[in-house]
Amino acid sequence: MKYTTFVLTALLFVLTATLSSCKKTATSTDNPTPTINLSQVQISDLQLEETQYTNINIIHPIIINNIETQMGEIVVTVPTGTSLQLTPKTSNFTNIDFKVSPQLGVKQNFAGSTFLYTITSKTDASKEVHYTVRILEQQSQPVTAAITSFRFERSKNPTLSGDINAQLIIEGNGTLGKIFILLPVGTSFASLTPTIGFQGTSLLYTQDTSIPIGNVTSVYPATGTSIDFSYPKSFYAIVRSGSEVKAYDVIVDVVSPIVLNSTTVTTADVQAGSAQTVAATTFINRGNHPITIARVDHSDHVPAGISVVRGAAFVPSSGLLPGNSGNITATISAQTFPPGTYGVTATFRPRLKDYSEADNLLQAASLQITSTIRQ
Repeated sequence: MKYTTFVLTALLFVLTATLSSCKKTATSTDNPTPTINLSQVQISDLQLEETQYTNINIIHPIIINNIETQMGEIVVTVPTGTSLQLTPKTSNFTNIDFKVSPQLGVKQNFAGSTFLYTITSKTDASKEVHYTVRILEQQSQPVTAAITSFRFERSKNPTLSGDINAQLIIEGNGTLGKIFILLPVGTSFASLTPTIGFQGTSLLYTQDTSIPIGNVTSVYPATGTSIDFSYPKSFYAIVRSGSEVKAYDVIVDVVSPIVLNSTTVTTADVQAGSAQTVAATTFINRGNHPITIARVDHSDHVPAGISVVRGAAFVPSSGLLPGNSGNITATISAQTFPPGTYGVTATFRPRLKDYSEADNLLQAASLQITSTIRQ
């Protein structure tokens, strides 16, 4: 009897263990641990509630061995004038096993800001991918009305020895640009025919400064036309492209407007004991516009390194008119230095009045000044 009870107990234990094992095996087979494939977790579009975008650029995260090694990036461009207080929403991302933070459908201020959106597995928080998101306003279209070239061709200007191109074209602020073209000294400015390249629908011109630029209707001929550029006359080249209008002030002059009456001068002796200013020489404006002196540089001091003599040029506040002359003086520091002979090279750098942009295009004029301080 005891033996029978023992056998039954043993059989019951084995049966229970077998059923338990089968149950565990069935559970393990029926509900496997899900595999999270991060390479399939992507945002392929990013819609906005308030507006349609004009462009979108998406770079997906880089996933290696199911680990994110580089974040993704989304750059959305919206129409010009759109407020950047916007509400992102995706049109493709519907994976219910992941959550997105910040939450989609929530308005954000994207003005000057980059937001980091994180997509995280709901079952394994260590599994996530990221996208940086920027929203930009579309930039205005570039200027389409412009002068692309300006030159005097010898074939149209037989007094020139060759073709001469504009040295500088400045787009400028707003609608007014500037064109600088410099000719050899002695060229007549009274009758020159420019060849003008442009982009736009039409090229106009005027020499009447009383007419508003927008009202000019004179078409500049494709073959060119003779223009009197002599100061004080003006010349404006005007380009139209649809409703856009761009005008250029054309300045025609010479490379070296200053000519000195002497390039070497010895001043009258000065008495020791006080600083004295004496006449040195004169100069002429041989250019086509009023000039001023941008600055005077001093070099080659005699004795070396000793600054005793300095030059200065004097012009009216309105500028020295073409053909007019100005005075150059020398100031000698006789109160500081002992009697002796001193020298310097004074370099006068011209400026076209009201056109400082051309300073680096113009050639300077140098004057060697020698002065003697006597007891």
